[in-house]
Amino acid sequence: MFDPPLPSAGSGDELLALRLRLQDLHRWAGKPSSRQLATNIQALSHTTVHIVIRCERLPRWGNLELVVDALGGDVEEFRRLWLTAEAATSTTIGPAAVTGGLGRRAARARCAKRPVAGAPQVSRHSPASPSRPRRQVLISLSAVLAAATAGVAVTAWLDSSPDQPAGRHPSAGKTGQHPVPLNDTLTGEPLGGPLSDDNHGAVWTVTTGTLDGQTIVVTGRQDGVLQVRDLATGAVRGGPLTGHAKAVYSVSVGNLNGRATAVSGSVDGTLRLWDLTAERPAGRQLGGAQPSGSINGVALGTLGGRTVAVSAGDDGTVRLWDLTVADPSGRPLGERLGTAVKAVAVGAMDDRAIAVTGGDDHAVRLWDLSADQPAARTLGDHDGTIWSLAVGTLDNRPFALSAGDDGTTRVWNLTVPEPVGQILGPRLDTAVKAVAVAKLGSRPVAFSGGDDGVLRGWDLATGHPYDTRTAPSGIEALTTHAVGDRLTVLAGLWSGATWKWTV
Repeated sequence: MFDPPLPSAGSGDELLALRLRLQDLHRWAGKPSSRQLATNIQALSHTTVHIVIRCERLPRWGNLELVVDALGGDVEEFRRLWLTAEAATSTTIGPAAVTGGLGRRAARARCAKRPVAGAPQVSRHSPASPSRPRRQVLISLSAVLAAATAGVAVTAWLDSSPDQPAGRHPSAGKTGQHPVPLNDTLTGEPLGGPLSDDNHGAVWTVTTGTLDGQTIVVTGRQDGVLQVRDLATGAVRGGPLTGHAKAVYSVSVGNLNGRATAVSGSVDGTLRLWDLTAERPAGRQLGGAQPSGSINGVALGTLGGRTVAVSAGDDGTVRLWDLTVADPSGRPLGERLGTAVKAVAVGAMDDRAIAVTGGDDHAVRLWDLSADQPAARTLGDHDGTIWSLAVGTLDNRPFALSAGDDGTTRVWNLTVPEPVGQILGPRLDTAVKAVAVAKLGSRPVAFSGGDDGVLRGWDLATGHPYDTRTAPSGIEALTTHAVGDRLTVLAGLWSGATWKWTV
């Protein structure tokens, strides 16, 4: 969701009253550190907590709610103070919208097992987003490995103005190509049938892989459990994979020494390695638990012929894990960032392994994993937290797809020095939480989903949109699986279901 520029520190007595009351509460609670509060909240970085407590500008309601709750304050009292201060900035919203955000954020932070099934609609000019309330720490998504070749021009619309939505640019209709329509047979259904009575909370991450020659779907849930299902039938394969103490926000499936393997990252700060071919897979913890927050994203790739994982964490680090050694330890890439890293995807460019990351500082960064000392190059920015990333190819050149809290899905041409971050479709009133890329036949396609529960797709050859499809609740994660001209899109939902569309 798009948040307007925040008011300055001198915006009036209303903001001052909120600031003084918040700082009184902080002192009354014993002045816990921002890191301690962030650890207790599990849904905000320590930097965000620090900014909220300083209250030099009007904080977003959802962030303030979490901090007040962690300090043992009266949430309703601070809601009234926030509404008064917000009204003074000439950006007004109704109390009902704030209440809706409050319930979702509180449920998210307290690890509720039965989340609300829908996402309320709120004006994009409102700081009280129902998007961050539902998921302040992101899912990551399955990355698509891509090999790039040189000498082919990227489709013209990709490098047009970032403020000109794809499909509306004059060049978009001059290629002679038309998007493949998503016909009426694209109906969604829950993978594995209707939900059972023992709802285990939101599905924060979903990916596919191959096990014993069959395509499997692996999901990560709010209760810290991973589940493996058969894609074709939806049937559960084996028992639940347990080991994480808190919600699983990311999982990636690949091949390690000829065996189907999954790597998962959790709010408990651990990364776990699973041998899916074992009769009873046990998640071996890699390295130690990160003391300053969750692991929000993980992606498997290949570096110098070795299977590696790249992780993104609330501690502001991007880490590289060599899974071929007996005791992998995550080597930090570059300098520790000042804010949480929420998403990572991996791929290849000019035969070199790359990673793309994003997070709370709104920046999309490109990493050359093949370098002796990998350093990040900033590609551009969203206007809010980046929740999800994917990597694919367009005209045989690599691109990145990003999902933002600002309500935009953006495409980044990785082959140019200063990519524009082309927006796909209009800016939405709610956050985009997940993105995925695939091939529909021979055509590159992109999908996005978010708090409004709408699956959106685009033909990347032209930038033209497909017809939309709707899930029964907010979309928290996306992945795709293609076989020939048949494409399956899978979504992890806020309601706890895994939804499936087949083209």
